[in-house]
Amino acid sequence: MDSFAFVGGFLLIVGVAVFFFPKLIAGYNTMSKEEKKKINIKKVKKHLAMELVVFGGLALLLLCFPQYPSLRILWDLLLLIVLLVSIVLFNLPSFRDK
Repeated sequence: MDSFAFVGGFLLIVGVAVFFFPKLIAGYNTMSKEEKKKINIKKVKKHLAMELVVFGGLALLLLCFPQYPSLRILWDLLLLIVLLVSIVLFNLPSFRDK
């Protein structure tokens, strides 16, 4: 269960850092100026930061319920669903248009 505390804390810190420093987003720092103009970085950083903070909060919340191993299955399903939704959202044109 200590891994949930480490992962939860790490995700919370990274989520806040990504919001304030969007250059931490993989690939954004290496884009050319023309490519960066095509990306709506405000939407991307807000969405990514919110996602990381929610995952971190859920991981820390699971520490409150160690006697329920079925929550681990729920965590895995929730992680899969949110990741799939994020992939779809990031590929929508609204994230690429300014």
